[in-house]
Amino acid sequence: MKGDFSTLLNGEGIVNEDIVNWVTVGFVHVPSSEDMPMTTAVETGFVLKPFNFFDTTEVYDMPQVYSGNDGDVQHPPEFTPCLENK
Repeated sequence: MKGDFSTLLNGEGIVNEDIVNWVTVGFVHVPSSEDMPMTTAVETGFVLKPFNFFDTTEVYDMPQVYSGNDGDVQHPPEFTPCLENK
């Protein structure tokens, strides 16, 4: 079943349902010279992070704004080439 969730997906809806996630955390330690005479710090954990939570991102709908060092704000920003034409 490695990488294949087809046996777990059965078409049931998840709206207004409690979703249970099991998290298994393994311990892997890469030895270093600082470990002698004993290992002083070992960390483990996990991150809960939504993936594909929204259909799109709102970043692209933001108005373009240029804010200069002097506090001058322009809408929209003016294009300035990186190199001058010769």
